[in-house]
Amino acid sequence: MTIRFMKHYVTDGAVKARVFYSPGQIYRDPAAGAAGGLVQCVTLYARGYDRALGKIFADRYINDTDLMTDYFDQGRVRIYTDDPLYPAVMARIAQNAADSDEREAAKRGGFKSVAALRAWHAEAEEALNDPNYVGARCHY
Repeated sequence: MTIRFMKHYVTDGAVKARVFYSPGQIYRDPAAGAAGGLVQCVTLYARGYDRALGKIFADRYINDTDLMTDYFDQGRVRIYTDDPLYPAVMARIAQNAADSDEREAAKRGGFKSVAALRAWHAEAEEALNDPNYVGARCHY
């Protein structure tokens, strides 16, 4: 069984589970607290009520949502650095981030960063205040 991490879902070929990817650090042993130390992990949060994530990851699926306040948490799976799936899930997270950056750059008119867009706006504002510039605000 091969598990594939896609942009908005995880699949094993038969079952498709919609997820949110959340990389970060967590205490592997919550009872030990800070003494146990923080470890890197990726948490996959289920996005649907179909329990499909639990079908794919039956051995590590966590669903401790039993209150009305747990409405938005349908279950989760944690993948730690020592897991063979960790490089694949981190590659998917990097690809999602690159796609998001590309989309945002397109929204900014092709500028690679918000700082570049602001610099362009500052330069244009400076040109508009130059009295020698034909399109200036104070040109007579």
